[in-house]
Amino acid sequence: MKILFYDCASPFSYDSKTFQTNAIGGTEATVIRVAEALSNYHDITVAQKYRTEVNILTKVKYVPLDYPITPDIVVCVRKIDEVVKRFGSNTKIHVLCQNFDEDLIEIRAFLRKTNGFLISVSDHLLKINKKLLPDIHHMRIYNPIDDNLIENDTPRDKNKLVFFSSPHKGLFDTLYVFNLMRSALLPQLTLYYSNPGYIDWPHQTTQNAINLGCLPYEQIIKHVRESFCVFYINKIFPETFGLIYAEANAVGTPVLTHDHGAAREILHPNNPIIDCNYLPNVRDTFTDWYLKGAPEVAGVQKFRISNVLQDWLVLFLMN
Repeated sequence: MKILFYDCASPFSYDSKTFQTNAIGGTEATVIRVAEALSNYHDITVAQKYRTEVNILTKVKYVPLDYPITPDIVVCVRKIDEVVKRFGSNTKIHVLCQNFDEDLIEIRAFLRKTNGFLISVSDHLLKINKKLLPDIHHMRIYNPIDDNLIENDTPRDKNKLVFFSSPHKGLFDTLYVFNLMRSALLPQLTLYYSNPGYIDWPHQTTQNAINLGCLPYEQIIKHVRESFCVFYINKIFPETFGLIYAEANAVGTPVLTHDHGAAREILHPNNPIIDCNYLPNVRDTFTDWYLKGAPEVAGVQKFRISNVLQDWLVLFLMN
């Protein structure tokens, strides 16, 4: 079948090489991994905003939004209204929901008409979407991590902490708590942080906090491998999946984070989560890890692309 992933709100153009060359967000990473995996079974095209030329480095075609194509199935990545304008209701269209979507009324009306599925990336998000939109088809398909993303022999720095996410997901709180921890307990700690770049949020930093800027995915994974833990005091933005959870655990790095959103669902069972609103919880958990050893974590198999791929194949068989 001809399957089109249609991303009319992507902040930049992307393709299979982007992991090596540019900072990348979770949605773009998911589209690339899923499209590349599906290309062994179907004719896959990814149309996206800001792309001006056709790119065919692999079996997947990465094309501009106006690329002429008559797909059998469209997967709407963002902004369903643009998809509706172009393809109408005669094409089977599914909606990939990565976040709490603002277009739920339009999505509901369209999917009821076309019999498409709303795809949630976690059980946490699926439960919310089913409650808000009970009368449409739903399916949960996780965001994938690479099959070969595993722990290796990279030396760890016990005093290196990392925060790799958009700043609106708790960077201010992370810097504040890090400064308290460093000042009161362990002055040798250093926090490295990076922003994928789609939100520019000026802020004041603190001593021993190093802004790495926008880093390509492979450099981020290198930093995560080297770190003692991902220090993610995100009390503001509940992750609907949180690739940093799954990818950090996959390379053996625990995540110290707040208990909300999909955190418990995505993190390895050995990775505790805490109420970060109560700062002694953060202090006691981190100190326990620092003195006795961090919890042993690993990649969760159901998030591996080889397993996530099967759910996508099942979805397309239902058409």
